[in-house]
Amino acid sequence: MNDSLDIAFPPTEGAAEPTQPLTPMDAIRRRFAAPEWIVMGEVAPATGGGTRYADAIAVNTWQSRGHAVIGFEVKVSRSDWLRELKQPEKAEPMLRYCDRWYLVATKDVVKPGELPPNWGHLELRQKGLHMVTEAPKLEAKPITRSFFASLMRRGYEEIDAVATRMQRQAIADARAEVDNRVARLVREKNGGTRKARAHDHRVHGEDRPDDMPLDRPANRRDSLGEAAGAAEWLRRQRSAGHAGRPCQ
Repeated sequence: MNDSLDIAFPPTEGAAEPTQPLTPMDAIRRRFAAPEWIVMGEVAPATGGGTRYADAIAVNTWQSRGHAVIGFEVKVSRSDWLRELKQPEKAEPMLRYCDRWYLVATKDVVKPGELPPNWGHLELRQKGLHMVTEAPKLEAKPITRSFFASLMRRGYEEIDAVATRMQRQAIADARAEVDNRVARLVREKNGGTRKARAHDHRVHGEDRPDDMPLDRPANRRDSLGEAAGAAEWLRRQRSAGHAGRPCQ
């Protein structure tokens, strides 16, 4: 395995500068970016629950990097870090499978001399992660089936969560588009109705209440009927347009 993982250099060239402070997971994913790295959050050493987990695991997909596995413990408060120091062995169930293990912490969480000797330290800043102490290379144990299954489960759960968010957003966007088009058609239809009524009133002298605006239907039933008609027309237009397109 290549001992130099080069994790101190900046993010992938061309990555946009963040406009807001990054969360720890966002910073890790930004630094250990796909397609070279796959990052998963809250990974346990096995499935089944009730075990210690890593806040994040990054797996390198490049053979030239030896498919390195890096673990991360995230701490954003001094008190949380001091609790961790009382039982540093709690990280062992996950650390054993990693080539390097890093503490990701905000400024002033860790004092000099507190870092365990087999840990590295990445400081979380507004623009990303800053290397404070490079983690030593560890003698990682071979990945077990239990750990592999845990990685696969977390990968599936995160992909499923992203797909669900994208699906919900697409549905919301589609509904907004339909609502806007129906509203536009209703306005156009009402505009034609207004002109026709104004013409009839001028030519035929039809009775019309003086306080009834010309740009709105005479009653609620007319308004609902026009909206329903516009929606039905839009449905037929969309169906006809779909039928006329070749299959992809």
